[in-house]
Amino acid sequence: MIKTSKSFKQYINEARWKISELMAKGAIPLSYGMMSRLGYTQENKIAFHLMNSKNLKRKYKEQNTKTHISCFTKGSLKLSRLPSNPNILIKVQGISLIDAGVDIYTEPSDKNRRWITAINTKLQKFQEGILFKSLDVVGASDIYKNINIKNTKDQDKLSEKIESLDKPTFVKLYRTYLSLTEKWLDSGGYLILNDYTKTATNFGYDEVVLTRWQILEVYDINYPQQVTADFCKKKRLDYQGYVNWEFIEKIGKL
Repeated sequence: MIKTSKSFKQYINEARWKISELMAKGAIPLSYGMMSRLGYTQENKIAFHLMNSKNLKRKYKEQNTKTHISCFTKGSLKLSRLPSNPNILIKVQGISLIDAGVDIYTEPSDKNRRWITAINTKLQKFQEGILFKSLDVVGASDIYKNINIKNTKDQDKLSEKIESLDKPTFVKLYRTYLSLTEKWLDSGGYLILNDYTKTATNFGYDEVVLTRWQILEVYDINYPQQVTADFCKKKRLDYQGYVNWEFIEKIGKL
């Protein structure tokens, strides 16, 4: 029987289905220890996060914890994947786990951790091997028979099979997957990750994932519904330029 801390058991119970989905996609988990050794982390990084004011109380409670928050430092006409009805912008400061020149489409496994999911072909090839090797380690190699990890429907099947494992086996699989991913990145896989996260795009925006962060300022951006090109132009979220925060400051703090 694998012994786990109470907090880890709670984490597995709350996020088990999402974790199985992310592993089935061959996603890369972001952890402070791993990203620090690879030289990605940066102390006192300042970035910005758009959200709805109804979630602000929860965000204050998440300050100075291991909770990850996905932010940006540059604006764009094509800011995507934003929460519905964002009406405030928060300025935060914390430890950067990864600072990408592009939106790397991180997904949360639960409220505490984020994984890189929109990985390129080379990364997915290696992560596919890591997942299958992890399943071999826990004696569940039959799970990936006739499975193509690049196929969305197969990912769903694989996720269901992983989620159906008994808890001790699931926990062992999860830890093995994290360990093998870390070893692969340490041994040179980080070079492929570097190429992916530092490639410039025409979108003019980025993604920064912070941990141990705190809220510095809160702004009311008077924004009722969804991001549009007109909104971005009015707020000076330029196509390739940095956000004009002096303009936003004139809107006033909440």
